[in-house]
Amino acid sequence: MRTGVASLLVAVVVVGASGCGGSNTTSTCTGAVMGALTGTFSVCNDFDERYRANLDTWSFTAAYTELPTSFTWSTEWEPKGEPKATTYLFSGDPNRDTKNLSCDVTLEKAGKKWVARNGAGTVSSGDCSMTVSSVETLEENGNVTTYKVQGDVTAHLEAVPGTGSTGAITFTLAWCKGDVVMCPQPMR
Repeated sequence: MRTGVASLLVAVVVVGASGCGGSNTTSTCTGAVMGALTGTFSVCNDFDERYRANLDTWSFTAAYTELPTSFTWSTEWEPKGEPKATTYLFSGDPNRDTKNLSCDVTLEKAGKKWVARNGAGTVSSGDCSMTVSSVETLEENGNVTTYKVQGDVTAHLEAVPGTGSTGAITFTLAWCKGDVVMCPQPMR
């Protein structure tokens, strides 16, 4: 059941200072939720990415978890190696899937939960894809490197048994972290 009942376009912008270097960066998130869950959110209140050399893993996280809201969402990704312009994929097909990929996309509303996930010791569910379209080094600080990076996440989430959720959800998120030229603010 991957049919969409409604779609919701969302645009949020977060401006902040990065790590120790103090460089100003802009982060943008735009997305759509279709299917068994719809709603609205006004900010992406968690957005982070970093490469950890000691683990040889790039970590990407984004979320909207502020209440009150009609729903909350979060996504966490940990592909091996430094980020590069490519598509990271978990579809359940070992011939197509990215090796050693940990991905998680979760949506919740009133205790009901839908997930798409793979890796990190969890039972796989749904499918998730992240395409990184642009990567430039932003700052290196010891073991950690951050980047100007841009891409999108697409996931098909399944209802979690025992939470009262039913149906499926299609989730899309376009994101960018960089300067205002790379990540222009969405039109209002």
